[in-house]
Amino acid sequence: MSHNSADKTAKARPFKDLSKAMSSPKDVLWARHCDPKLCSTDPIAAESTSGTLPEWLSGVLYRTGPGVRKFGKDQYLHAMDGLAIIHAVEIRNGQAKYRSRALESEVLQKNSHANRICVTEFGTFQTPDPCMTILGKFKNRFLTIPNLEDVTDNGAVNLYFHGDELFTSTETNNIRQVDTSTLETVNGITRHSQMNSNIVVQRATAHPHSDPDGTLYNFGCGMRWGQIYHSVIKFPPPTTDSHGTRLSSHDQAVRVADVPARSNWSIPYFHSFGISENYFILPESPMTINVMKAILMNVNQSPPVEIFDWDPQGTSTFILVKRDSGQVHPIRYNGRAFACLHHINAYEEEDQLIVDMCVSEGTVYSRLYLEAIERDAANVPPSDPIRFVLPLKMPANVEPGANLVTLKNTKCRAFKESGSLMRVTEEALSQKRMDMPQINYAVNTKPYRYFYSVQVDEDNLSFTRLYKNDVETKSCVGIFEEKNIWVSEPVFVGRPGSDQEDNGVVLSLLAKKDDPTYVGLLTLDANTFQEVSRVNFKTKGPVTPSLHGIFNISAERVFQ
Repeated sequence: MSHNSADKTAKARPFKDLSKAMSSPKDVLWARHCDPKLCSTDPIAAESTSGTLPEWLSGVLYRTGPGVRKFGKDQYLHAMDGLAIIHAVEIRNGQAKYRSRALESEVLQKNSHANRICVTEFGTFQTPDPCMTILGKFKNRFLTIPNLEDVTDNGAVNLYFHGDELFTSTETNNIRQVDTSTLETVNGITRHSQMNSNIVVQRATAHPHSDPDGTLYNFGCGMRWGQIYHSVIKFPPPTTDSHGTRLSSHDQAVRVADVPARSNWSIPYFHSFGISENYFILPESPMTINVMKAILMNVNQSPPVEIFDWDPQGTSTFILVKRDSGQVHPIRYNGRAFACLHHINAYEEEDQLIVDMCVSEGTVYSRLYLEAIERDAANVPPSDPIRFVLPLKMPANVEPGANLVTLKNTKCRAFKESGSLMRVTEEALSQKRMDMPQINYAVNTKPYRYFYSVQVDEDNLSFTRLYKNDVETKSCVGIFEEKNIWVSEPVFVGRPGSDQEDNGVVLSLLAKKDDPTYVGLLTLDANTFQEVSRVNFKTKGPVTPSLHGIFNISAERVFQ
């Protein structure tokens, strides 16, 4: 299969001076710089509140996203590059408090000490050491293959719990534990958890899944015995062994499945993966990591965003792995070319697997340089929520062209292509473009009806609307939008004791285009999608965007 290079003609040249964007008449949220000294490390109370927070809502909303964008004269060039700022809102007894902190990562320490960008991030190559000799620079550029141990630990993508421990993550094998109260890095900056020290993967997704008992699953890839493998990793809940020693989730980590990648030189890219009651779902797409480009990053002085390829003529292949045995399901499913960043949900019904996801066409990341966003020219490929139905059995005798999908109320199709291969086609779950989907996680792996999402502006990556979507009627049934307000990924919190899927609230952090020190907590009724309350905070320094996070239910006070 041939692979075309990653949309280079559509990519804007990087910023030479980020201040041009920051002084633009319209505020560019992704270009805001957050000085770690101006974070709200001590909890701040609300400046004002409209409406009333539900009395039953108790816990902490944790969020992470890029924010620290400048070191000395160096400035990050890509929207996803800023070093992580952690946001937390504690809700208790109808009141809310906000705090934030720069993630105390190794990369923050190194950059601060050197007063320059000395670790390569997703879209910005590190600045050479000005004290290095010409020979040293030559050796560093032409004789050094990138070291996987030196990759960033900038956990600006997601936050999640391993047992009772809170971690930030990006897409490298480096994750950071943070204190649930103070947001300080646990064990300081001298030690961080490396997934490959336990389970031998070189990268993992930032979107794990969990079972009701607290078991966590993630998906990564690594090389063993000269072969690239996709691996499913299991993190059991914390426990105590027979000697009374506490074993954390990481202490017990184990690979439960290994699937050979289709190529050692062109590795399908995964930002997330799917899970149902009986299967792990791995969609290999034609958005791939070019291994040779990765090896030559130092020589070409190119950041990771440059190593992606996209083949619009390629196929996306669903690989199913049985959860109980780790064995690959014998049937594979080919669909049209797509890139999937975020899964919505997956479940089984009548020997068929329903897989819902948000997909786009092309490499998204190469479009997200700040200069393009500032000029409203990011040209981000739109993301569409879609459904596939994958029949789990291949009939012995199939008439040519026969549709193997037997579920009602679906336009999805599946056709036998060869002995153990099916060709599948999808249907749209909405006529609107959206991403960052979230569900009531109590219905994860089960039949469900609703998901919540964000409209992403294709020109400037603004998050301007929140949606409630009905997968039965394939329509949008709720919209929140307000002029000059940017929303964030919606997070569903269910009302305790209720088994009604949309009985609860949807939370979203807000930012204002014309006030960089504003942060708001929006609460929507998940059933009606009407505003319940808004808590407004005034911070010392600029509030920067968050990407993903989690709500942790707690009856006890968390902020100290």
